Amino acid sequence: MQRQCLVERTARLRDVGDAAARNGARPAPGRRRRQPSSASKRLRLIASEAQFGNGAAAAAADEVAADRFDDGLGAHDLCSPSSACRRGGCDDTEKAVVPARSRTLRRSWRSARSCSSIDRSSRSSGAAAARARRRLCYHVQLIRAPRTFPAVSNCDLHCHSTCSDGLLAPAEVVRRAAENGVDLLALTDHDDIAGLSPARAAAVEVGLGFVNGVEISIEWAGLQIHVLGFAFSAADAGLNAGLQTVRSGRIERARRMATELEKVGIDGSFDGAMRLAANPNLVSRAHFGRYLVERGVCKDLRSVFDSYLVPGRPGYVDHRWATLADSLGWIHGAGGVATVAHPGRYKLSRGDMRRFLGEFRDLGGQAIEVMSGSHTPEHVEIYSRLAREFGFAASRGSDFHGPGESYVDLGRLPPLPEGLRPVWQLF
Repeated sequence: MQRQCLVERTARLRDVGDAAARNGARPAPGRRRRQPSSASKRLRLIASEAQFGNGAAAAAADEVAADRFDDGLGAHDLCSPSSACRRGGCDDTEKAVVPARSRTLRRSWRSARSCSSIDRSSRSSGAAAARARRRLCYHVQLIRAPRTFPAVSNCDLHCHSTCSDGLLAPAEVVRRAAENGVDLLALTDHDDIAGLSPARAAAVEVGLGFVNGVEISIEWAGLQIHVLGFAFSAADAGLNAGLQTVRSGRIERARRMATELEKVGIDGSFDGAMRLAANPNLVSRAHFGRYLVERGVCKDLRSVFDSYLVPGRPGYVDHRWATLADSLGWIHGAGGVATVAHPGRYKLSRGDMRRFLGEFRDLGGQAIEVMSGSHTPEHVEIYSRLAREFGFAASRGSDFHGPGESYVDLGRLPPLPEGLRPVWQLF
C-alpha cells in the first residue's frame, strides 16, 4: 500500500480544516477552541521545511515526536516494509506476538528514531538525497493514543509452566489464560526460556498477545530475590549463557537439600523431587514441597515451605545465584525490560528495600511488580508509592503455578492502581 509522507498528511488535514471553516463549522457551545501546542506549531514548520528537502528537519522531527509522545501521542511507523521498524520497533519476531486489533497502539518510539538514524547515516548532496530523506524519514504518522493502553485491559506478566516449577505445560498455560480473558501474557519460568516457543505458538493459535519472559534468581545482601525480564530476544547468546550458569548448580543443591531432610527423618526426597520435575535441570524447592505433601508430611505446599524449605528450616540449603548486576546485564543485553518480582515477599527492612530499589534503578532497572498474586492491599499501596518515587513503571502478574497451588488464577488480579505507568508500554 502506498504510504503517505508527513507533508502530504499535514496538507490533507489542513484542507479538511479549511473546508470545515468554509462550511461554518464552530466549536460546541460552551467549549473553547483548543489552542495548538508548541509541538504542533513546530510540526507545521517541519512539514514545510521537509517539502523543500531541508536536511535539518530529520532531527527536528525527532524532537517534536518525542514531545508529542510524552504528551500521550504514540509514534506510529508508516515506513517502507524494508525498514528496520516494519514491525513497530520490534525487529525480532520472537520478542512479542500482538493481536492485530492492538498493534497500532504498541508501536515503539524507537521505530520513529530508527528511520531518522537511517536517513542521517545515508545523507548525500543533491535532490536525490532530499528525496531519499523524505522517503525514509517522513513516513511517520503521529496518532493520538490514550496513555493507559485500553487494548490491554487484562495483562498477566508472571506465570510458570512445567519448564520450571509450574504444573501445566506452556501451551496449557496459554490456553487457560485465553479462557480467563487475558489480553497479554508473559510466560516467566525460573531461569529457563525453553517454554517460550511452544507458548508463543499456542498464543498465535488462540489469538492471545504474548511477550517473552523469564524470572531470574539472584542474590542480594545474602537474600534470594527474583528479577523478571520482559520483551527480550530469546536468541541472545549472553542471556542464554547466563541462564545456563544459574541452572547448573540446581541438581547439586537438590542433593544437599535431600541430605538435610534425611537428618530429620525424611528419606527419598531427592528421587521424589526429581520424579516430579518435568525439567530435571530446574528441580526446585517446589518439587521437594510437592513430594512432602505427597508423603503426607504436610497438608499443603505453603505449610511445607514454612516448616522445612525457607531460611532457618531443616530442608533449606543456601545457593549462590546470579548477582543483581548480572541479571540486569543479561536482560538489557537481549533488549529486554527488567522488573522486580513480588517485592512484598522479601524480608527486607524499609531502609534495605529502598537501598535495593535504588541500586536496581542505578543499574537500569525499569519497573516493579506492584500487583502480584502474593501482595496484600497494603503491599499494593506501598509499592505503588515507591514506583512513583523511583520513577518505575508498574507490572501486574498472578505468579500462577497451577490449579490449587497459586494465590490467584491467571488474569484474575485487580487492575493496576490509577496514575501508574504500565510496564507493557515499554515493550
